[in-house]
Amino acid sequence: LSYPRTAFIRKGWVLRQLIKLVIFTGVMGFIIEQ
Repeated sequence: LSYPRTAFIRKGWVLRQLIKLVIFTGVMGFIIEQ
């Protein structure tokens, strides 16, 4: 009954996790470069 909502939330959560991973990788790369 509430599947579309949970699917949408899950997609948003995955998107946030990917963005966090990209930012974290970028920050680590920046630190290593220096």
